[in-house]
Amino acid sequence: MIDKDIENSIIEEQILFELKKLNRIISLVNGSKLESELEKYISTDERKKVWTLINGERNVSDLINLSRLKRRSVYEFLEILENAALVQRRYSGCPTRMIDYVPATWIGISKDASIKDTIQNTNVSYEGTDESPNLKDDLHG
Repeated sequence: MIDKDIENSIIEEQILFELKKLNRIISLVNGSKLESELEKYISTDERKKVWTLINGERNVSDLINLSRLKRRSVYEFLEILENAALVQRRYSGCPTRMIDYVPATWIGISKDASIKDTIQNTNVSYEGTDESPNLKDDLHG
């Protein structure tokens, strides 16, 4: 029974790895389209900052404190994102991006280290920048 559980766990990890590769490829290929769609709702630097902070682990209070925006502004923005199906709130109250993507042009918005840490764990498009990573390296570790 344990061998079967281990085998299932290995298969699940392989499937997850393949899904992550596909997600990355789709993000790279469609980066400009994703950015264009996001900018319909996320047009100001303040909103871009909040978008980069949303990671499924930070609650709304964290987003307010880190973004230094007014509570009402953050709540209204999250409502807009939820209505556009770009964000989903978990039972824990922590919003999660439905599109785990941050355009590279948004990275320089804040010098806040916590935002840069968040972005490192997100699909970032480097389209149109000199920072383009090697896709082969991305997919293999």
